[in-house]
Amino acid sequence: MTPASFALILGLLYCGLGILGFLPQAAPGGLLLGFFRSDAALSFLHLVTGLWGLAAWGWIGRPVPYARAITVVYGALALIGALWEPLRGNNVWLHGATALAAAYFGWFPAARPSARMERRRHVAERRHAQVLVAYERRRSVGDRRLNQPSTLPG
Repeated sequence: MTPASFALILGLLYCGLGILGFLPQAAPGGLLLGFFRSDAALSFLHLVTGLWGLAAWGWIGRPVPYARAITVVYGALALIGALWEPLRGNNVWLHGATALAAAYFGWFPAARPSARMERRRHVAERRHAQVLVAYERRRSVGDRRLNQPSTLPG
């Protein structure tokens, strides 16, 4: 899984939680789906987080800075939830797990495709050499790979 797919999954999950938090049928007695404590501010935060994740996946933002910001925000929210009564309960576990997953995709290079090793060696040098050979052929210079002499006047 890449940081972009993580941003997409987290965006869809938190958009769903944010929308369901505003529906009174989904949160009877202030418990979203009978499991998470919910109020309007937390539902708004979940909706914003979800839309931000979809934007980071799609076109506006990049997914690695998104994952880093989510790590900080949801880590702090999990800590606050552990200490503050209105947010206690299963929200602490949800926000803590979100912060840990976001930390993995935001800070560990193994999760990013750009940090993976390129299988081909010296890709840039090969491209550069091909451009030079094509340039030399257009200028009637002999192919240096075949040790042909130059046809240009010396």
